[in-house]
Amino acid sequence: MKKIILFVLFVFIISISVFSKVIPFEELTKPTSMTVTKDYIYVVENMTVNIYNKVDFRFIKKFGRKGEGPGEFSKFVIIDEMKDKIAVNTMKKISYFTKDGKLLFEKPITKNAVFVVRPLGKNYLALGIETEKGKMYRAAVLFDSDFKKIKTIDRIENIVTKSGKIQILKEQLIYITKNNRGYVSTGRSFYVKIIDENGGLIKMIERDYKKVKFTEIDKQKFLEEIKANPQSAPFFDMIKKRALFPDYYPDIANLIVDNNYLYIMTFKRVNDSYEFFIYDLKGKFIKKTMVKFKYQTVMQPFPMSIYNGKLYQLVDNEDKEVWELHINKIL
Repeated sequence: MKKIILFVLFVFIISISVFSKVIPFEELTKPTSMTVTKDYIYVVENMTVNIYNKVDFRFIKKFGRKGEGPGEFSKFVIIDEMKDKIAVNTMKKISYFTKDGKLLFEKPITKNAVFVVRPLGKNYLALGIETEKGKMYRAAVLFDSDFKKIKTIDRIENIVTKSGKIQILKEQLIYITKNNRGYVSTGRSFYVKIIDENGGLIKMIERDYKKVKFTEIDKQKFLEEIKANPQSAPFFDMIKKRALFPDYYPDIANLIVDNNYLYIMTFKRVNDSYEFFIYDLKGKFIKKTMVKFKYQTVMQPFPMSIYNGKLYQLVDNEDKEVWELHINKIL
């Protein structure tokens, strides 16, 4: 009996060592996003993209810098992996690079009020600003290759009401693309629209979901964050006066897609783990699980990515003064 128990413990320990890793990334000071692929890990920091070898986590090179010239980025940088290249989205243009960081070509975004452009086949899925009957909306909009609008996939009302109230987390627009498919949700209920490159609905994932309550403690943490942030602190009194907090969080916190699965993250938390629903890319439910996940502020998670059933997250270890890559099994 003792041998059986020891064997079980040994297997458990081995499984932890295999599926839970922590690797220091000493080159980083303040990363903002991360994308994990088959061969590389791309980490964005200060308008620069750092490339790491995914096998041994060795730093390879960096490319890009702040600016508006070829291979330069401004405002924000988001990376999408494509079949034979990567797309780097920044303000007013989308740049295409080889997977090892050599600039191929750039495409200017010619339409005003279009942000965070993600390739979808020959078209693009992007954030657009729309108005209708005096109301303003943030919308997931499908554009053609010349940024002419094809159709609106989904949208949410502007967070500022006519009376000047600021709606905090009433709902949130989430959209991503992968392998010529788009995935869109607002979190107003538990649903994800899966679309093709022409905006046609392939599948609507829906399920009944018990909403997560937005508590008084959540409210106070949110206000404390606003007050502590140097950029928002001057507006603290105004935000506190006008903030309209929800009774519940949106049903969906985030969407992530790797080559085989769709991961739907919620705001449900148990200790240091968050809830994930996993579906295959045809919309078939696979499992629900809790995964270790860290936020750097109340509403902003540390940079993360999912690849091949593992969650990668960069976490600031303040005690050691180093950023660490945490890898945990999710599937």
